[in-house]
Amino acid sequence: MICASRQRPANFSLILTEPFPSFSPVSWPSGTRIALCVSYHGGGFCGWQAQPHLPVATVQKTLEQALSKVAATPVSTHCAGRTDTGVHGVAQIVHFDDPVGRSQKAWVMGCNRNLPSTVRVLWAHSVSCDFHARFSAASRHYRYIISNSAIQSPHHCGLVSHCRSL
Repeated sequence: MICASRQRPANFSLILTEPFPSFSPVSWPSGTRIALCVSYHGGGFCGWQAQPHLPVATVQKTLEQALSKVAATPVSTHCAGRTDTGVHGVAQIVHFDDPVGRSQKAWVMGCNRNLPSTVRVLWAHSVSCDFHARFSAASRHYRYIISNSAIQSPHHCGLVSHCRSL
């Protein structure tokens, strides 16, 4: 396993640092620990965590299948926290150990090419080998949005809980 700098990248806490991010085409060495920022619409998923005993779609299973296609070998991920069925993720941090040595561009663009439009990898960075998406998280932020209007907006369908006001 390759240990990268113990410091987080300067833009680690940002979802995107520029409107059209550029990704390095230089390959990281095999064994490098990679952190990803993942965004997803959870409406079509039975939560984050893979459930190998059940034939259901999960974000983790979908992401690992896409990463495995890029690597041409199985890839396992670890995340900062799990979500329930139908819950969306805006900036879920995930890590894995690069089994083959791919570039930042290959991981982001290749993975997104193999993901449904409801899941996107926003960035990838090499991190220290002692980084763990779950245990290294400095904070977690959850937002619950409930509309209490008399009529639910069609633009909120599947995104906002609705509790009709009386």
